[in-house]
Amino acid sequence: MKSAPAKYAILFFACVLFHILGTWSLPLIDRDEPRFAEASREMIERGNYIVPYFNNQLRLDKPPLTYWAQVASYHIFGENDFAARLPSGIAAALTALLIFVWGRRVGGERLGWWAAIIFTLSLQTFVHAKAAVADMWLVLFMTTAHWAGYELLIDSNRGAARRAVASHPQPRW
Repeated sequence: MKSAPAKYAILFFACVLFHILGTWSLPLIDRDEPRFAEASREMIERGNYIVPYFNNQLRLDKPPLTYWAQVASYHIFGENDFAARLPSGIAAALTALLIFVWGRRVGGERLGWWAAIIFTLSLQTFVHAKAAVADMWLVLFMTTAHWAGYELLIDSNRGAARRAVASHPQPRW
């Protein structure tokens, strides 16, 4: 039986590999992919990593994390389509890992694996994990927020249940 960190690493790297395969063979498509990629390229060109620009105009409609991740990828792999798309694949793999851990916590390891696999193989995940857009980062942070909310609700319900049990006398059978 593999250790938990080994399982996490296998899941993460398998998901990254699944999502990045073929991303170098397609040019940037859609209207958003080139905008994200160009805004990240302009960050490097300007040396301004705080305020994103697209075609010399402010681009403040999206959070900057995607641009920062693409800039980091550009520094490692060069300014190309693969480097622009890699951060989305990483965000999808992190989301699958998060779903695995959450599922494992809720219903055991088997549920965690199935939840992560179903998420990874879903059409929307497949499409957006291969695109140079902010969607997978949004999914990652929304999933994190949902898990945190779930844990808060479960914890508050446990506390309420404990208080209810403690405040009522137990029947004598």
